[in-house]
Amino acid sequence: MKKKIALILIVMALGWFVFSRIKNNRNSQPALQTTKPETGTLIVSLSATGQVSTANNASVTTQTSGVIKKIYVENGQQVKVGSMIAEVELDLIGRLR
Repeated sequence: MKKKIALILIVMALGWFVFSRIKNNRNSQPALQTTKPETGTLIVSLSATGQVSTANNASVTTQTSGVIKKIYVENGQQVKVGSMIAEVELDLIGRLR
């Protein structure tokens, strides 16, 4: 009998707590700040530190060895697959391959 009464009191207290929280949330209005619109100059500045890097680099490898005789592209220039980018003068090892 005492357990039933204690359980009923706990359920009632829990119900009252939940009800009061819901009621308080409905009554509280969000804090808003309003103003009249104005014309003027908007100045925004941004400063940051760090490193800037590109996301579209590609490594160029070759199966030969030698000295680059002539370069046909500039740094940063876009190239297509199969484009000639440099001419290599083969050294002795490159000629033997």
